[in-house]
Amino acid sequence: MLMFDYSITHWMTFFTAAILLNLAPGPDMAFILGQTAKRGVQSGFAAMFGIWTGALFVWLGIKLATSDRILRRKGTDAVSRKNGTDSVFCNRFPLSP
Repeated sequence: MLMFDYSITHWMTFFTAAILLNLAPGPDMAFILGQTAKRGVQSGFAAMFGIWTGALFVWLGIKLATSDRILRRKGTDAVSRKNGTDSVFCNRFPLSP
């Protein structure tokens, strides 16, 4: 038995669950609908764009932090010896060994 031998039933179940989870309303949708019901359509759009902006900044922060970690990890192979001490450098970022 192979570990990654998936049947069509497996894939159909996976895609059905993925679609249903993406279509299910969450707390963001409840907030947008609440703002729209209380203050009107314009306030609903403002709430929607506020949530999108917040999600964009979270995504951007994650991408920048991840790329920084990758750049720093990549350079850990380069060890230079200065004045009898070992120093690890990654491009411009000094790292402690």
